[in-house]
Amino acid sequence: MDPILHELGADSHGPGIMFTKGVVEEAAVVWEALPHFVLACRERLQLDFRLDEVRRSLDLLLQRSRDPQARANIVTLAGIFQSYRTTGIDALELNSGMSPKAAEIVNELLEDELYRKMSSASWKIGVPARIERAVLLFSRYARRIAESRLFKPLANLSSKVISTAVHLPMPDSDIGALVTRTGYMPPIVPLRLQGMRAREPYLAANPPLLIHPSVREHSEQ
Repeated sequence: MDPILHELGADSHGPGIMFTKGVVEEAAVVWEALPHFVLACRERLQLDFRLDEVRRSLDLLLQRSRDPQARANIVTLAGIFQSYRTTGIDALELNSGMSPKAAEIVNELLEDELYRKMSSASWKIGVPARIERAVLLFSRYARRIAESRLFKPLANLSSKVISTAVHLPMPDSDIGALVTRTGYMPPIVPLRLQGMRAREPYLAANPPLLIHPSVREHSEQ
């Protein structure tokens, strides 16, 4: 990002940016998103990521940029994010209205062999050469868990659209070398809608505020 920021008259200071020629929103979008993406690549995580917004920002930055090194970096980043395609997948969605008895079997689900296999398949969705097989297995295990007598009261089967990378970038940049070395491109799983849906019943239930004992002890001192 440094050549891009330099051309825009910006300096990076730790996690922040100082603009001397006026704030360029597109650069701020990319600057904010990149550390999360790099971390997900390095630690092999799934990611809730504003992919379309980052793509648009990179397109606009390329139109504005004239510096050869800055343009080369923008093209590299754009190529990485253009490698993503949407993929439909069957997944599990915990029942927000489950009974207390059903909630007690969550730990059993996490220890279940099928769930462990599904978790393993989810990691392989981030490996471009294994995506098709991994999506097939993940969906199959999710259906089997949702249909099981034990876990049916706990989780529902749902269809989701995620974004997965279809190929690895060339190792001709720092981020390209990182991804190539790990062989992993984080699946992008949008969670904003799920968060809103979970928040509404939570607020409607008006749950009591639970204060951690350490906070209570500190306030009494």
